[in-house]
Amino acid sequence: MVITHNAALEAIADRIIRIREGRVDAVELQESPMDADLLEW
Repeated sequence: MVITHNAALEAIADRIIRIREGRVDAVELQESPMDADLLEW
């Protein structure tokens, strides 16, 4: 689990949980996340 405000990390996640005002706002599943080795900083 990674908690971040860095939107670039969304690409490597298989699941994104968005929190708004202390509550889960949305859960998004990615069937084909990018390989972490391909992520550019």
